[in-house]
Amino acid sequence: GAIGSAEQMHEIISCAKSRSSDKAALFDNQTVGDVFEAYQQRLVKYASMDSVDSLLHVCWLLQESPETLKKLRDRFQHVLADEFQDINPVQYEMLSALAGRNTGLFVAGDPGQAVFESHGSSPRFFDQVLADFGEAETIDLKRSYRSTPEINAGAAESAGTAPIVSDRSSGLQLRHLVVENPVREGMAIAREIRRVVGGVSESGTPITLGDIGVVFRTEGQADMIERCLEQDGIPVHVTGQTAFLDTSASRHCLNFFRFVSGPTAMGLAGVLNSGCFGKGVYLTEEIDYRFVLTDIQSAVAEVPALQKAFDTFAMAALTESARAILEMWIDRTGVEGDFDKLLGIADLSTDFEDFLYRSTGVPGQIVERRGPTLRTGEAVSLTTIHASKGREFPVVFVCGVEEGLIPMEREDANIEEERRLLYVAMTRAKDELILSSVRSRSANGVSLHPQPSRFLDDLTDTIVTHERLAATSKKKDQLTLF
Repeated sequence: GAIGSAEQMHEIISCAKSRSSDKAALFDNQTVGDVFEAYQQRLVKYASMDSVDSLLHVCWLLQESPETLKKLRDRFQHVLADEFQDINPVQYEMLSALAGRNTGLFVAGDPGQAVFESHGSSPRFFDQVLADFGEAETIDLKRSYRSTPEINAGAAESAGTAPIVSDRSSGLQLRHLVVENPVREGMAIAREIRRVVGGVSESGTPITLGDIGVVFRTEGQADMIERCLEQDGIPVHVTGQTAFLDTSASRHCLNFFRFVSGPTAMGLAGVLNSGCFGKGVYLTEEIDYRFVLTDIQSAVAEVPALQKAFDTFAMAALTESARAILEMWIDRTGVEGDFDKLLGIADLSTDFEDFLYRSTGVPGQIVERRGPTLRTGEAVSLTTIHASKGREFPVVFVCGVEEGLIPMEREDANIEEERRLLYVAMTRAKDELILSSVRSRSANGVSLHPQPSRFLDDLTDTIVTHERLAATSKKKDQLTLF
């Protein structure tokens, strides 16, 4: 039967390849297996590999070439794996092969922060490494130097674990704000930001915009929060939002830029099939194959509009800033679309190649961009929970702490991983932590009335205060923002 869109199929294939290096056991669905085989054959045809393949091919090499494995083991006597909670089965297999059961393996991580189950990560690998390397020594780090005791206790209560000891003195209680809708949520956050900026942190230093993090579960939450803060004159720096890279306008632009940076047959197919350089220029299998075997430059010359654009942008890439090149694309092609978010990436980029790297959007890459009103200076950080890992802020807002988001409402949701995800979000805070929930929210055109997250029920009253903000009229909300 039908599996879904091409994007969904690609996600299924990528996740499956992250879970096993066994080619024969990757898929139990014949349709997906057939698509996988065709996909892999196409990659070989274009002398390409995707981001997951880069690990799989290493695993296959180590399995099939004992000589290569021995050389690597002889060369690397010690193997260090940081962020071990994020490891997937393929990575663990590669790590185990390199370590070779010797005593030179060192892994560091927090099983309480394993939040990438969809790509195969799991706390079980902490038990697995102890089973596979029987003489391993475990060193428990039981003190926290980041967060106040209140934040540590609240995070532990939400996760259902014992709190670690804080090296900090007692601080502020956690706050939980219940507001009417996402607009009011964004406005409440803006108001709280105005309150804290200019104040003094626990360390005695002034709190600036760069000391504030706003954390949320889904990319879709980011747009409203960003609009509310920008409307209130608060500049933002957004991390973890990638959906805008999949719009046709962004795809056509980035495909062409990547082709300019490194011409390939696959890149040429994408550029010509975009229709940006003439209507009806579509590549057949026969032409594709010919382009692989012949000179790419000759193929480009067959399309004068493409040749002219290639020469122009290749020259600009050597001298112009990423923003200038992107603005030139927008001006000269007339392609319709919202390029503000791409421009936000360009503003962070040092040059054209850096822009291409930052806008790849491959699995595991953290995409960052500036908000439309920020060109330089400090800004409030807006980030998905997954992208917030490893970061910390004196003041943190965790948005959408409600049923349907945390925990996510879906059939395959792992409640324990959902708890760990909230734990990650809460422990980004050093001094002050504010959680928020809404009473009404729209999703895919459906009006929802979610309850605050069940995980909040585990927080004791000595840790958190609950504040129910008064509702306002829909008209007032619209006038405030628009």
